[in-house]
Amino acid sequence: MIPAGPPLKPYTTLPSARSRK
Repeated sequence: MIPAGPPLKPYTTLPSARSRK
């Protein structure tokens, strides 16, 4: 689930990796 946004990419990638792990 990767949105097409510069501010959303790093924002959803940080919490996403922590929640997924």
